[in-house]
Formats: sequence, structure tokens, C-alpha cells
Amino acid sequence: MTVKRRILRGIAFLLMAVFAVMCLYPMVWLILGSFKSNQELYTNTWGLPKSLGLVNYISAISKADIVHSYISSVVITVVAVFITVFLGAMVSYGIARLHFKLCKPVNTLFAMGMSIPAYAAIVPMFSMFNRMHLLDSWISVIIAHTVFAFPITIYILTGFFSTIPKELEEAFTVDGCTILKGYGKIILPIAKPSIATVSVINFITIWNDLLFPQIFLTSMNKMPLPVILTQFADLDSTDYAGMLAAVVMTVIPTIVVYLILHDKVMEGMTAGAVKDNGFMNTYKLLIADDEPLIRRGISSLDWEKIGITVCAVANNGKEAIDLASLHIPDLVLADIRMPIVNGLDMAERVLAQNKKCKIIFLSGYEDFAYAKRALHMGAFDYILKPASPEEILETCRRATLQIRQETEACQLPSVHMAVLEREAREMREKEPDSEGKINVREINRFIEQHYMENLSLNTLSQTFNFNAIYINRMLKKETGFTFLEILTNKRMSEAVRFLEETNWKLGKIAETVGVPDQRYFSTMFKKYYGCSPKQYRQKMKKENV
Repeated sequence: MTVKRRILRGIAFLLMAVFAVMCLYPMVWLILGSFKSNQELYTNTWGLPKSLGLVNYISAISKADIVHSYISSVVITVVAVFITVFLGAMVSYGIARLHFKLCKPVNTLFAMGMSIPAYAAIVPMFSMFNRMHLLDSWISVIIAHTVFAFPITIYILTGFFSTIPKELEEAFTVDGCTILKGYGKIILPIAKPSIATVSVINFITIWNDLLFPQIFLTSMNKMPLPVILTQFADLDSTDYAGMLAAVVMTVIPTIVVYLILHDKVMEGMTAGAVKDNGFMNTYKLLIADDEPLIRRGISSLDWEKIGITVCAVANNGKEAIDLASLHIPDLVLADIRMPIVNGLDMAERVLAQNKKCKIIFLSGYEDFAYAKRALHMGAFDYILKPASPEEILETCRRATLQIRQETEACQLPSVHMAVLEREAREMREKEPDSEGKINVREINRFIEQHYMENLSLNTLSQTFNFNAIYINRMLKKETGFTFLEILTNKRMSEAVRFLEETNWKLGKIAETVGVPDQRYFSTMFKKYYGCSPKQYRQKMKKENV
């Protein structure tokens, strides 16, 4: 480290230390002052208290009825935060995922709510609560806080839910899990950081609010702590030490809540910090090809649109290996036939250094056997030359989605990870000495015969007496496809047959092929065939005429 860098770092640390003292000292002074007598506050303003007695706290409780105000603050804040987060999470998920016709107008309406000041709604809300006989009750204050906390809650949570890969929802839907069940058991645990963030923001805002309680409440025993503090000086204008003690008691709950949820809040704040064009991260891509025109053509594609940055370009396999160790790319797009070191050997070296890297090969028709071997070796996919820009971008986009899904799977709650570890342990214990003992053909036949049922890996595990993870691994090894891919392929092919041979309604076809959710059925069909089931049927009718 150079002298200049050391000096700059020292200055930075000094500035951070000064800023930390400026932020922390008022709170430290407040706590120390709450233990001093009124006389000591004047004679020993900046020093430590002579004793740490609770005289001031007892005095504050007796003079200002702190107990009743504490109860009021807790009830109002906890109930308002719970209602806001509970309903806000469901609304946000619906806006982010269900894509109903009024989705955008509803989202815009909630966003506009953040620009409306609370003072502008006081008169109409007061009139409404008066007619409903809700004045001087906690309900009126809770409703008011919930209404104004809703917009920011929905804004934050909608942004988070939009980043969750759709493939995750498709997986639990095909596996027989309903949307509501999947939302509760899978989506919400993943969303804990963002939920904690909005909970803390709303808790602090509602706990410290003065406006709504003073307008809608009249009874002193229903007033929350902040209102009582404003009236403390009128009760005894000379008891400054008691006022400091009352302030400390008011601040403690917000500090405790933040400390408890600190880790989750940090995760929630940073979850979308590196966000580009709707993607959680910008993924690094290494391009390797010995043909200059192909390198330039691939490099010039609109990678930013799908959240990818080209970090390096290599002329051959050896250079690709060196650049990969230097840049640690998330994806490698490489030709199979390259000088010095071919693509397959290059891929083995790169994957040995970075197992999370996704390798995508560019190959000609004559290299198909090599491409097949590459997939068994661990490559993500291959693209046949000549390939369109759209095909290249789409393949790389799918690779980034898988990376994101794998990353989020690692961030599941510890209880989920414990379950996965237990299943892996059971798999090792149950795994046969000879992998040939599991009949993959029989499993495939079973899937083809029972595809229309509520089929899952657990069903296969119970039927064939093998661990679910082991079955999925063997299917992938022997067929090149996972259980989910095999099941979905079968269901979609049967759906095509029913569309061509029958006049059944889409709901009946979806239910017949084992996908009761018609919306999800249409989504999967369009993903596979590029058009909706209705469009496919219309197209077939035109061709047959």
C-alpha cells in the first residue's frame, strides 16, 4: 500500500469516527442524563452520573401515567404494522405476479398514495370516523396509520416480489402445490428480509407519530407515549431529569425492534442495491471464439438488456482459461473447436476453478456429438451455428435465471437447509451400491402413465422406495432431463394432442393433463410453443381448412 493510499484511508477512518460520535453522542448523553438529578444536570452536564438509580424513571411513571401510554402505543403500533404488512404482502404479490387487467392502474394508485400528505386527509377522515362513531378509539388511529403506511409497503414489496424467478413458482405449481400454499411456504420465507425492512420502517413511523392520536383521541389514558411526552413539561416544567427518563423509555422499543431485525433489514436494504433493468445482479460473461467476426458479433449484442456485462473476450481456449481465472465470470460462451486448447478441455478447467459458472457452447452440426458430451460433462446448454442473436440472448438469459435461483436457494431459512441436509443424508444411506438397481425406464413409464395425476418426486419416492433427490439425479443422468422437465414435456405434448383432436374447453384440457390451474397451464403452453392454447387451436383449424 502506497503512502498516499494510507493517508487517504486514515482521513476516511477519521471522518467516519467523527460522524459516528456525532450520531451516537446525543443518545449517550440522553441515557446518562436520565440517571442524574436536576441539580447534577446543571453542575455536571457532560460527565458521568454519580449513581445509576431509577428515581427519575419512577418519577416519570408516576407523574405522566407512562404505563397506560405504553399499552396504547404497543396496541396501536403492533396492530397497525401487522395489518399493513399482512395485507400489503398479499397485494404486492398479486401486483407483481398475477398480471390482471387493472394491475398497472392499481399499482399507480398506491404509488400516488405516497405523495398525499397526512394533513390533507385529516378533515375527511375526522368526518368519516365521527359518522362511524370511531372517535376516541384506537381503531380510528390504527386505520389512519394503516392507510398511510400501505403505499410505501406495497412499493417496497412489489419491487422485491418482481425479482423472484418465475421458474420457482412454476416448479412448486407443477409439483402439486397451490399458489396460496406456495406463497405461504416458499415465497414468504424468501421475502423475510424485505418484510422485516417494511416492518421496521412502519414500526418506527407509527410509534413516533403525534398527529393522528392528537386528532382522533381525547381520553388521556388512550394517548400513546409521544403525546404524553409533549404534555410532560406542562405537568412539571422543572423536572428535566424525569423528562429525559421518559424520553429514554419511549426510544427503547424502537431500538430493540431494530436490533432484533437488524440482519434481515440489512439483507432487505441490499437485496435490490445492485439492480439493472429489473435484474438482481449484473452477470459477467466471457466470450471465447477463434473467429474475429463471431467474437465482434456476439460482443455487440444488447447484453445490458438481460443484465449481462461482457467482462472479457478470448481468441482461443488457453486464453479463455487465463481470463476466466482472472475475472471469475458467471457465464462462458465458447466455441467447441478452438486452437491450442479446445472448448471441452477449456470447460473442464474453468468448471474446476468455478463450479457455479455456466458454460454455453457454440457448435456446428458436425459437432453435435461433442455438444452432447459437453452437456454430460456439466455444460449448461449448446447453440447450433449459425445462431440468431435472439437465440443466443435467450439461452444466456435462462442461464442467469438458473444462477439466480441457485443463489436464492442458498439463502433459504436454516430450517429449509436442515431439511435438505437430512434428505441428502437419507439419500446417501439409501443409495444402492450399484446405480443400475434403479430402473429409470420404469420410472419414465410410470410418469407417462400417471402424468395427469397430482404427481411429484415424493410420489415417485414412495412408489419406487428410493430417495427423491436420488431419483431426480438418476433421471437427469440417464435421460438428460429432470423429473420436472420430463413431467412438463409429457403434459404439454398431451395438451397439444387434445387441442388437435377434441373440442374440449381449455379448463378441461388443463385438468385432464394434470394442471388444474388454467392460468398456469396457458403460461406453460406459451413458453413451450410460443403461443397460447387458444391461438394454437385457431392456427390448426386454419391449416386444416
